[in-house]
Amino acid sequence: TERRLAHQVEPVQPYHRAIIVEELLVHLVQGALERLQHAANLRRVTLSAMRRRRFVQRLAVGAIVMVSLVGCSADDAADQIPASVCPPSDAADIATGITQERADLLLGFGEADAQRCAEELGWAFRVGRRDGESFALTMDYSPQRVNVEVDDDVVTLIGVG
Repeated sequence: TERRLAHQVEPVQPYHRAIIVEELLVHLVQGALERLQHAANLRRVTLSAMRRRRFVQRLAVGAIVMVSLVGCSADDAADQIPASVCPPSDAADIATGITQERADLLLGFGEADAQRCAEELGWAFRVGRRDGESFALTMDYSPQRVNVEVDDDVVTLIGVG
């Protein structure tokens, strides 16, 4: 008899059937809404993470650019090569010729600064060697001329004549 009772299903009344269907539909709709809400939250989180990642990437690129620009600039006074101050003029340079002692005052100047100073002092200026490349020079002697050798845009050797 127990077996028989287990297989027997009590007939469902029509109003019970409607309640069961309604509960089932509510459950399905709630599940679907929860899944949609979860997907929307994931999308929001994903979009937010993507925006954050994009922001961080742009920030990193900006930082790299700024570091590069700062590294290449010579805003710091220590990085700048100051304009060389020319030695004071001496009338004896023109009258008797330039002494080696006076000519040596241009050692360590940049090539352009040394040339500018030589012109201001009334001296003739010519480059005999630049960065290992020697230039042909005339053999005439001029006591108002300096002959310089330049390495990396710095006067490293100077002679009179």
